[in-house]
Amino acid sequence: MHKEIKERLEEILRGAGAREDLATCSEHVASCESCGKEIAEMEAQARMLQLLRAPEDLDPNAGFYARVIERVEARRSATPLYAFVDAAFARRLIFAGLTAVIVLGSYLVYSERAPAFSSTGPIAILATQTPEQDVLGANPARDRETLLLTLASYQE
Repeated sequence: MHKEIKERLEEILRGAGAREDLATCSEHVASCESCGKEIAEMEAQARMLQLLRAPEDLDPNAGFYARVIERVEARRSATPLYAFVDAAFARRLIFAGLTAVIVLGSYLVYSERAPAFSSTGPIAILATQTPEQDVLGANPARDRETLLLTLASYQE
């Protein structure tokens, strides 16, 4: 579609505007096949949309406003505990509570610290040994402490 037709498209479709401009545009549309085809398609769409329009203004049925006011007043007078009676809300509340319990429980499990032993007693020395430290000769100072601890705690 040409620029001059695009600029005056609404005027052409409504049939409004200056007569000289409409005459110039209608001459162009009559001579240009592509512009004429697009204008014809747009006019057909406008006619279809006119068919969908309601034939007259519709008024609500009798008592419509009264029913709306009654519903608003009924909801306004409902207590906050009424929300817990609603099955969908209760289900959501249960799922939210379970989710909170699972999240907090997993936090507590994963954030639990290992027990802190005092490094001075014989039980602490034996409990803190790792398999790499159990190899004789890997740490001579540790080997000496372990041997002395074993001799000191030996009972018959």
